[in-house]
Amino acid sequence: MCWKTVNLNLIAKALGELSYEQILKPGQIGENQYFIKLENGVEYTFVAWKGIWDHLRVTPSSIQKTGVDKISAGQFFIDAQAELGMSDIVLSNFIEEMNNSLYSDMCIWKKQKNINVLEMTDWTGEKIQTILGGHPKILLSKGRIGWGASELASYAPENEQPFVLHWLAIKKGLPLVSIDISTTAEGLLQESLDEFELARLCEFLQKANLNFADYYYLPVHPWQWNRFIKIQYQAMLSRQEMISLGVFGDQYAPQISIRTLSNISRPSQVDIKLSLSILNTSAFRGIPSRYIGVGAKLSSYLLKLCQEDELLKKLKTDVQSEIAGMSVGHDDYSQIKNSPYRYQEFLGAVWRENSQSKLQTSEQAILTGSLFFQDHNGNSLIGAYIKKSGMSQAGWLREYFKVVVIPLYHLQLKYGIGLVAHGQNIILRMRNFRPEGVILKDFQGDLRLAENSILLEKGDFKDVASKLDKLPAHYLIHDLMTGHFVTVLRFVSEVMQESDELIEIQFYQILSEVIQEYHEKYYAPSELSFLNERISRVLVNKVRFKIGYGDTTERPKPMVGEDLCSPIHLGLKYGEEQNG
Repeated sequence: MCWKTVNLNLIAKALGELSYEQILKPGQIGENQYFIKLENGVEYTFVAWKGIWDHLRVTPSSIQKTGVDKISAGQFFIDAQAELGMSDIVLSNFIEEMNNSLYSDMCIWKKQKNINVLEMTDWTGEKIQTILGGHPKILLSKGRIGWGASELASYAPENEQPFVLHWLAIKKGLPLVSIDISTTAEGLLQESLDEFELARLCEFLQKANLNFADYYYLPVHPWQWNRFIKIQYQAMLSRQEMISLGVFGDQYAPQISIRTLSNISRPSQVDIKLSLSILNTSAFRGIPSRYIGVGAKLSSYLLKLCQEDELLKKLKTDVQSEIAGMSVGHDDYSQIKNSPYRYQEFLGAVWRENSQSKLQTSEQAILTGSLFFQDHNGNSLIGAYIKKSGMSQAGWLREYFKVVVIPLYHLQLKYGIGLVAHGQNIILRMRNFRPEGVILKDFQGDLRLAENSILLEKGDFKDVASKLDKLPAHYLIHDLMTGHFVTVLRFVSEVMQESDELIEIQFYQILSEVIQEYHEKYYAPSELSFLNERISRVLVNKVRFKIGYGDTTERPKPMVGEDLCSPIHLGLKYGEEQNG
């Protein structure tokens, strides 16, 4: 039953997302009744409702294949091969990744079975991440290519198995090392090692006749050490430019992004983001060296900006600051200009504040990508938070839009700062279940500047700005629109219509009103306005079908399809009609 359910869930997701990306073109045979006739002659029928984003919300249990009793996700993608444009090689790779993802889906489905959303409202943000389904747009959200069943059992977030990190000593002065530390080396170690473990490490160094001050200290994911570092970096290990110290310190557990780890032994200590050379969702999950040198400075500058800007301060916009970053290149791969990017990202770490450490009494911090979770009874997590807050739906959403959407928009309009604002990067802070503020994180490649950003004229920011990508301002608006509106709010509004009896047009009416209020005080040129009638339709699954699974020199980039009518614009017009 579980295997059948996760297969149907994936087919439902595929029918919805691939219709949104205009790859599949279902026909309608009645109210909420759809069919799709594929090029190979096979026909699927299903029940769905079309949301305001031109997206079909498919009922998994309704899916039927004409003349066939048994339905599987693998067969669905084989049937749709011509429409998806995948070669036999790409399709075979895709099905391998699909089976990996379905295997993890089964584990998560079993965990979700006895959980209700009211219970979840008292969980920490990290606890909630252990039962989330993954990226809502990318079809295979838990592919994790490179891992088998034993690695999933040990290191996947849904299995909640803490582990201890492997540590390396890296000789100072090596040209291959990029580093950015806003604290001392010992202070950084103390984030992961208590007094006993730090003394044990120092004893190890003493017995090996190694001087503590001569080295940087870098944690490594235990799988990454065994699978890649111990072999690929053997030259540096043999020359003792890199020394394996073994396993030390606190226990860690993975967040939903897998490579970002939370300290379980001492939860107030910083999170650590580590290189992990597995293919998951759209890319290999290494640590690019390019941004390491400015990560801590960038987050420090952004925090200062949030504290000094009148609006951001009022809206309690905060930053999950990075306190350090380190990357170690490879002798050979670093000399190959166009080598696959994964070979340039084998070994690195980013240390950043834990969101829970920034909270006050009665506050919670959750990923915004958690809000559209529904339990097996069809109840939504956002609905449960609203219920416990004592606020009306409209009042709660209005506060959410003010403290989350407006700061992201303001950073772009006033400062030319573009954040990839998907549901894992944007953290909602709540007090007594009410939206209180937003915490921003992950600036390693997920922050870009507009070409006309006023920050480029700031002398104290020029060193940081020189390392960041610069794009036309209207490109960056797409990052916010796609990252937060399409990948978070699209699903929140659909879930609230399904579970909480709030129709989508009312959801976007409230959002349009909050944006209008902002525009009364802050000017937005037409090309950067969220109130425009048309917006771009960004495609992510089509990219994988097109490029396949071969190595590339850069991480894959999304594609753009036909424009669609903006739900925010529709909400604006609806509000005008309601007000006469």
